[in-house]
Amino acid sequence: MVPARPLGHGELLLPELHGMSGRAAVLALSRLGLEARVTGDGVVTAQEPAAGTPMEPGSSCRLWLTRIAPNPPPGPRP
Repeated sequence: MVPARPLGHGELLLPELHGMSGRAAVLALSRLGLEARVTGDGVVTAQEPAAGTPMEPGSSCRLWLTRIAPNPPPGPRP
């Protein structure tokens, strides 16, 4: 993805966090110098700003998490 404008000094592109566990997403943001504001628990189902948004270190990203029910095992075939 190409940003709409050149990245400024120290800026980085926000990664895609959708589908990651809350813990993994928070850790990924922390390693980039970003803060996470988390609502819910489970896996990331939405993030704001969107992936690819230029961010400055110390900025925060809002994450919404949802518990995903595991798929039930297949039943007997008829």
